[in-house]
Amino acid sequence: MPESEVIQIGHRKNPKSQISVTSGVEIFFLIGLLGAAYGTVWLGVHLWMMINGQMDMWSDYLTQRHIHAIMQIYLFIGLFIMGFCYQAAAKQLEVKEPKPELAVVLTVFPLMGLLYQTINPLVGKVVLALPYFLTAIYVFSLLLKSSLKNIFSVGILLLCGLLALTRGVFLNVADPAMAVMVVWGGIGGVLLATQQQFLAGFFGAQRITGAGAFFTNLFYLCSLYNCYMFVSLRDFGHYKWVSIFASLTILTFILSTKGWKVIRSMLIDPLALAFSFGYLWALYGALLMFQEIVSNDLIQHTWSTGWIFPIIFATSLKIISFLSQKELMKPNTQIVMIVLWQIVPLGRAVLPLYTSLAVLPWLVGIAATVVFVSWFYCLLKGILTVRKLNEKAASLRSA
Repeated sequence: MPESEVIQIGHRKNPKSQISVTSGVEIFFLIGLLGAAYGTVWLGVHLWMMINGQMDMWSDYLTQRHIHAIMQIYLFIGLFIMGFCYQAAAKQLEVKEPKPELAVVLTVFPLMGLLYQTINPLVGKVVLALPYFLTAIYVFSLLLKSSLKNIFSVGILLLCGLLALTRGVFLNVADPAMAVMVVWGGIGGVLLATQQQFLAGFFGAQRITGAGAFFTNLFYLCSLYNCYMFVSLRDFGHYKWVSIFASLTILTFILSTKGWKVIRSMLIDPLALAFSFGYLWALYGALLMFQEIVSNDLIQHTWSTGWIFPIIFATSLKIISFLSQKELMKPNTQIVMIVLWQIVPLGRAVLPLYTSLAVLPWLVGIAATVVFVSWFYCLLKGILTVRKLNEKAASLRSA
């Protein structure tokens, strides 16, 4: 698949002006970026310093930890996921469907839901869950028009991931055990679905098909069943089965997509490097679940910092660079940033098992801040450019 076809998922040309118009992916990315700035980086770094004794504990530490968990999953990662779904899902499923222009309205619901939980927790959770449920309905409507091949390669993972994210709103994600279930079952499923286009389009890999698709979906659905049983019963036996089936899902996915081919480009292509590091951390996190002595907080942050963030970092820059018609960050700089970022999962998920160096929290905090600020600046610059291009296209179209 040519590069332009991959990046132009959900992208269309105005026939009159030939200027790009998007379905609002940049708005989802913008709100998600702002959510990440406060909830994931600023709040996350401060909480990290507190639990390591480098700062005094806030009196409302538990409340802030709860806000951090919700914002990381639903106001940062979740919004990037929704943006990609509305920009790309129809193309991935090979369905000719007009993009829902009003989908950008959904970007206000996660923040409204978070704020309203302080007044009425149940209503707040419903408001927070609504955009993810509506996105799942949108994807389901596409599946009804798609082929069985596309349903098995992308559709099941995508739909079940969105439904798991919706269900996760009603769990206490401040409890790391619950967060692990939501991150794997929800975000993990969506990532496995959406990243196939990039693997196939840029690195000579392929989408999962045939037996590969059957077993990837089977193992993923078995992991979801055990996630549900663990959430219901808090039985560690089901927790171990989540670990086993999550590991099998990742391994089968890599083999079925021929994902190892990214290794050939990892020294020159930041997206390849992000995938290489990302899926190693994904497998490491799944295997860690099998160890009773390992904390759920460590596992959750293995996935969020090692697997999810590097992929969001690289794919968002590639998408917005294309749509803005600008190189937002040079490839070599991106590679340096992704390598520097590895201090975060190493310091958050590996080294704490073996050492308690006082300097470690500072290394993690500084690396996370440097990489995030660089990404924030470049991506924001591109998003603003895309908005100007869209406004120009709209004015020419109405002329």
